[in-house]
Amino acid sequence: MKDFDNRTEIVEALTSDGQFAFKQVGEYLQQGRCPGCGKKELFVSKKEPWRVSCNRMNKCGYSETTRELYPELFNNYSERFPITEDNPNATADAYLAHNRRFPISKMAGCYEQGNYKLPKSQEWCNTVRFYLNSDRTLYWERLIDKQKDDGQRINFGGKRLNVNGKWVLADPVKGKWWMPPNQEILAGDRVYIVEGIFHALALHFSGFKAVAIFAAGYFPSEAIKSHLGKKVIWIVALDDDKAGRKFMRSHYQKLKKMDEHAEVALTGTSRDWDDLYRLGKITKSFLQDAQYRGLMFTAKSVLWKAYALYLWKRHSYFVIDFDNRLYSVTVDVHKLYEELDGEELQLGKGFDPFSQNCTAFPISNFVPELLYAERDDILDEKFYMFQVKYSSNNPDALIRLDGTNIDTASSFHKAMITKGYGAFSGSSKDMAMLHEQWLNRQVKEIQSIPYVGYHADSLTYVYQAFAFSKGKALELNTEGYFETDRGGIKTSFKGFEVHSGEFSPEWIDNFMTTFSWQGLTALAFWLGSLFVQQIRAKHKSFPFLELTGDPGAGKSTLIEFLWKLMGRDDYEGFDAMKATAAGRRRAFTQSSNMPLVLIESDRGDEPDAKKKQFDFDEFKPFFNGRAVGTLGVAKRGNDTEEPLFLGSLVFAQNAEVDGSEALLQRIVHCHCTTEHHTPGTRKLAQWFERQTVDQVAGFLCLALEKETQILNTFFSEYARYEEAFTHRGEIKTSLSRLVKNHAQVMAAAKALKHIFPTLNESAFAGLNDYLYERALSRQERLAKDHPLVAEFWESYEYLNIQPDHTALSPSSMAEVLNHSTGAEQIAINLNHFDEVCRDRGQKSLDLKTLKKLLPNSQRYKFVESRKVYSKRLNKTLHCWIFKR
Repeated sequence: MKDFDNRTEIVEALTSDGQFAFKQVGEYLQQGRCPGCGKKELFVSKKEPWRVSCNRMNKCGYSETTRELYPELFNNYSERFPITEDNPNATADAYLAHNRRFPISKMAGCYEQGNYKLPKSQEWCNTVRFYLNSDRTLYWERLIDKQKDDGQRINFGGKRLNVNGKWVLADPVKGKWWMPPNQEILAGDRVYIVEGIFHALALHFSGFKAVAIFAAGYFPSEAIKSHLGKKVIWIVALDDDKAGRKFMRSHYQKLKKMDEHAEVALTGTSRDWDDLYRLGKITKSFLQDAQYRGLMFTAKSVLWKAYALYLWKRHSYFVIDFDNRLYSVTVDVHKLYEELDGEELQLGKGFDPFSQNCTAFPISNFVPELLYAERDDILDEKFYMFQVKYSSNNPDALIRLDGTNIDTASSFHKAMITKGYGAFSGSSKDMAMLHEQWLNRQVKEIQSIPYVGYHADSLTYVYQAFAFSKGKALELNTEGYFETDRGGIKTSFKGFEVHSGEFSPEWIDNFMTTFSWQGLTALAFWLGSLFVQQIRAKHKSFPFLELTGDPGAGKSTLIEFLWKLMGRDDYEGFDAMKATAAGRRRAFTQSSNMPLVLIESDRGDEPDAKKKQFDFDEFKPFFNGRAVGTLGVAKRGNDTEEPLFLGSLVFAQNAEVDGSEALLQRIVHCHCTTEHHTPGTRKLAQWFERQTVDQVAGFLCLALEKETQILNTFFSEYARYEEAFTHRGEIKTSLSRLVKNHAQVMAAAKALKHIFPTLNESAFAGLNDYLYERALSRQERLAKDHPLVAEFWESYEYLNIQPDHTALSPSSMAEVLNHSTGAEQIAINLNHFDEVCRDRGQKSLDLKTLKKLLPNSQRYKFVESRKVYSKRLNKTLHCWIFKR
């Protein structure tokens, strides 16, 4: 039988992989670019190309299997290795040889290729099938290239019997085991009891005897009967995880009650036995270490655990845990060996003299296990996540500590009292021992982000309690983070929480009735905001949305409902006028691929308003997702950081935003009115007001689940609408940005059909006309002054030319408001302007608002603001200067 070998295929993949850029040096690929540190220190053996590693093991430590790098080379066996007349087991052979790396020439007759029909489908898949009894009426099989709906890849099958009206397998697997081919259990053998056939084969082909049970909780009570009393050493070696440890302890105790010699072997890793086999790790030395871990795991007292650790490591001073407490242990080695009097201290011998010369003092009422480190690249911070188990009745907890919390014994004690229910009385030497246990290994590191929403590097949407990656929902694991294809990730942001909820698309018709085209535009914008970074990656920009409204038009109700769809309850927006500049910068970076809504930011009547005012033109870089500002880094040197704006921007206020032409071009403006309201509209609006996050936030989850479909629709529809809006020819070529902005919103609206299947073409046609009309309206707005500025110039021109009573001719006229001495400029003092308005019975204008709007004047271009001597009033005034 041929032993399949895909080493050449793997080496070819590594050689052609541009991210590594390996050089061939003899039997190795070397000088590859390391993904961990970026240095050209990556290497891999061509003879054993199963793992690539960085030469800088102390400073970097990057290492990854080629199975993880190129999963496609370890999958798709049904297509790559179809069965033939000569070899009906071809697919199974390739799977066992490539994926599991078993020597199939030594497995003849042990397995065969089968097939399995996937439930709820007409699809079949190939399997590797192992028969579990001599008459071949029961089998276990591993699905190749496929999985069941519940994610399982294994299946039990065979002859079934009708027992009390229920069809069951003829020969159940509980109480039984499976043994590798030609293996015989003899008196005095060491036999590993593992979970699964592949685990048993991994140990078997490494030179050790093993039997496989079929679930962690199944004890081989029947299979073991014929071997009882034969001095076999049974080593329970299930997966080293929470479930595995639970049942290893149970099986160990059952074996002890049967007067069998029992041990436990702990791998000390999350890798299965077949993973370790592929890495070449199953050696006598590795199994001896696993045996010592097992001895410590099954120790009946703290001194027995200390005895096992001393035998393993031969340290005279160490810290160990027992019964959810930490102990400081000291061994008087000199007295111990005096009492041994030349006898060797070894397993099963010398415990009494050891216990008499060993002291173990409790130093905590808890046991901390370092799970991983959180790395925040944005804030350049690192934290350590511990799982803490208490000896009291307090529940286990996850506690996040920074470096200063674990620096010294006293700081650790203070941190545990503050953040947990623990007390630590250990010395600095004990703390150093803990440092050794925690940090003298490759600590698992996960990505922590200081915001909620989309993380572009991992292609994952991260919220506090749930996440989505490539359309797939992720749940928090027991260690408090999300597992993705690119590693672990979590958010440290606690400013507000994003919730999930239910969702029904049936309210869309009532939504349009209540909020009309303005509401549908806003809904489309909210959907586009969920994918704004992906959109900017291709289009380089995403528009701002401006929502203004008449009193009672429902603008606030609309915005609050849209936020509920995004998982935020009782929220409308952020009032920038109530925040400092630093506070605004933080608000701009709290979320990603979510809207930032600025409400009532045009007010100028707050205390200290001058200090808080800001220019709307500051937001222009947000259009392209650029920096929200520059901050100095809190360390020595000249480093600065410029966090990017990762969301979309919404202006929701009563007065229209005014600013430079460049800012106004970036805005899609909708004005909410009551024109479409009917007697029943208020009742519908009240329904939307009553909805909670729990009832409607499923919108967010459904949109993220359909990420690929929504983006495909967006980009294809954008091209169509961009061409259609341009083809109409009414929007100036110089204002092509207006076409792009409104076409993007229309494309996002078309993508709503993935959320609301009942949205029809008539609705899209109506919205298309509305958005095009808004683009034309924006073009007109760009050619005119803001209404308040226009009113200002009308009043100025009406009041400025008055009869000159100082002239000799009664028909002589003079400028009353213009204090400029030159004919090229207009100089106006706003307080004088307001006084003349009142004297002549004209309406007073809002001077505070005017001061923000006048720099963007169209009729007369603003030049500067400075002091001017007025000949007419014979004094110096502070004037606004415009070009005549």
